[in-house]
Formats: sequence, structure tokens, C-alpha cells
Amino acid sequence: MKTKITFTLIASIVLMSFLMTCAMEETHDLITVTFDSKGGADVESVTFDRGKSLGDKYPTPTKDGVEFNGWYDGFTECTRDTKIYVDVTLIAHWEEELVTVTFNSNNGMPTFAPITIPKGGVLGVKFPSNPRRKGYNFENWSISGAVINKDTPITADITATAQWKSLTQYNVTFNTGTGATTINPIKVYAGDCIDEWENRYSSFIPTYTDPVPLPATGRSFKEWIYDPSGQNIIYTGRTPVTSDITLDAQWRYVVEEEDFKVNLSYCLNALPNHELLNYPLPTVTVNDNGDYVFSFSGANSAIAIETSERLRELLLVANSITVEVEGTAEPADRLFRVLIGNTITYAEGWNLTKNHSPDPMIPFEQLKSKDLVIEEGNRTAKPDDVNYVFIQTNRVGATGQAYETPTVATIKSIKITVK
Repeated sequence: MKTKITFTLIASIVLMSFLMTCAMEETHDLITVTFDSKGGADVESVTFDRGKSLGDKYPTPTKDGVEFNGWYDGFTECTRDTKIYVDVTLIAHWEEELVTVTFNSNNGMPTFAPITIPKGGVLGVKFPSNPRRKGYNFENWSISGAVINKDTPITADITATAQWKSLTQYNVTFNTGTGATTINPIKVYAGDCIDEWENRYSSFIPTYTDPVPLPATGRSFKEWIYDPSGQNIIYTGRTPVTSDITLDAQWRYVVEEEDFKVNLSYCLNALPNHELLNYPLPTVTVNDNGDYVFSFSGANSAIAIETSERLRELLLVANSITVEVEGTAEPADRLFRVLIGNTITYAEGWNLTKNHSPDPMIPFEQLKSKDLVIEEGNRTAKPDDVNYVFIQTNRVGATGQAYETPTVATIKSIKITVK
């Protein structure tokens, strides 16, 4: 009897120990998963059996402007079916929600590829340039009448359409002058240029057909100018047209390039009509090397050297004139300019070439090669109007006071190139 009681007690103790062990093992098999939504909506932790998956407990948080892209443990994604064996904190990954903006040029050019940006963002520097359309001016991009620009927030897929306003047409008339072929007038849309939509400027080049004065061998077209109030605006194929205009053809003579060495012995010691020159001549000597030494004194003192008959003929039809003076001047700070004209009109400010404006006086050193500015308005057909080359000094120093000492120029040669 005693043995039976003892066995029953032992069996009860073993059973209780087993049940307690099972309970303890069940408690340790639960795990906890916490969630870091990284700025999204808060998500509560989840506890479940070790080795199980989240299943229906898998949370889907929200965050403005972005889409939820899953929970991750480091670089490993944890889906609703992933089995989890340890306590872990899962990190939310987010993907920007994107919208697409399509641009309809509405018969304009070019066409633009759609642009994708984050929802709620702006196009900024991705905003397209203004399209173009013949006969129209671009006004804006709009959606159902609402104008958008680079700073407009975009919250959905949209199509922006170009809005246009028709343009006025202006008449362009070509005045080729006497002795040249005629060019028919054309129409150009406001703000466009002659070559805006097609290369047609080259077809508006006239030809000169009348005889030309010798020694020129012909005349070639130079450019078109628009001359409101004497402004002489040059028009090319790319100049915008903003009103009805008449373009005047400018011509140049066809002249073979020719060089002339000026005879320094033709410099004047005395002038006819000297009182009209009104400026003193320098004294002239010749040194042992055969160089001409000019000593300038007084205001606007100038050398006057007579040109040859052939040079005069070419000067009257020249397109460009270059002078090359070989020599030296002392003191080195004295300034000079070269002009071509005659002794009477020199004093009156008339010359075929001027360095007054835009070319001021320059150091003697720069006369080694100087392109002269031709005053087209002063061009005549009279050889006597170009019968002298003048080399003039400045009248005053930097302080505005007249120089107290003479300016001495030693000149070896003067060459003039006409073409």
C-alpha cells in the first residue's frame, strides 16, 4: 500500500514539472517586431510566434508625396510571408510618387518629350523653352485655361498645351538703286527675320549692270541698310523686322589691290591758299640716311604730301585704305593721325578718311600698319579732293596744355595700299 502511494506522488510531481516546462517553453517562443516608418505614420509593434510570418499583421504605413515600398531589415526585404525567428526592428522604405507632364506644342515646333517629376514638385529648370510657330507668337503653356510655369506645383499627370497669338505681317521693300537689278518686295511676320523659317536672304542679292568709273572693274553688292533718320542700320538675314521697311542696297567698287610708295619729296613747304589751311606746316630736313625729318610746332601741325595721279584715281573707288609709315617720333608720348583729302577742305573738316571719330589719335608706332576709316558721305568723283596725305600731330598733352617743345618725326617711307 505504501509503495502504491509513493508511486502516485512521484507521477504527480513529474506531470506538474512537464506542464510547467511546456508553459515556459511557450512563453519563450514569442517574438516582437517593431517598425520604424522613417517619417511615415506611426506603426505599433507586433508580437507573434517565433518562426511565423507577419501575414495579416503586415502594416502598410502612409507618407505624403511618396509611396510605401516595403519593410527592410538592412538590405533584406521582409514581406508578409517572410518567417521571422528573432526580435527585430524593420525599416520602412519609401519611393517618391511620380507624375508626368506632357507638352502639346499645338502645331508649333519642336516637340517635347514628357517630363516626370515627384508628385507635388515643380518643373524648375526642366521647364521647356518656348516653342515656335510660323505666323504666331507663343504666349504660354496652359491646362484648361490655367497657365503653368516652372514654379507651378504638379500634383497629377497633366498635358499642357501651347497657346498662340497670330502675328502681323510687315512689308520689306528693296531699293537697289540706279543701274542694278530689281528685287521684289516680300512680307515678314512681326519680329521674324528674312531667314526666320527658310534660307532666302541669299536670293535677295542684286547685281550691278551699269558701267563703273575706271580704274574700278565693276561694283559688287555690300549690304542692305535701313536708314531712318540717318541711322544706317545694317540688315542681314537675321535682323528682326518690326515695321514696314525699305532697305537700300550698298555697293562697293571692284578694285584690284595696289600698293603705292608715297614720294616724300612732294611734301609741302608752302601751300597755295595757305590761309584756308589754317594750320602750320612742319619744317622739313633730310638727314644723312635720306630720311625726312619733320619738326612740328603749334596746334594741329601737319605734314601735307601730294599723291600721284594713279593713287588719286584709286582712292576715289577704294573699299579699304591701309597706310604703313616707317619711322620714329620724339617725344614718344606724342600722338598722330593720318587723313586723305585736300588742302582747302582739310581745314573745314572734310576728308575721304577720318580718324577723328571713331578713330582717335594714336602713337606713331601704330602707324606702322593702320587701316583708315573711309567716310562714305565724303566720297566724290573729283581727284583733287584726294590729292594730299596728311600726317597730323595732336595739339595738346594729357593735361590739356599746348606742348612747349616740338614734335620731331623721322620718316623713312610711307606706303599706301588700296583695294
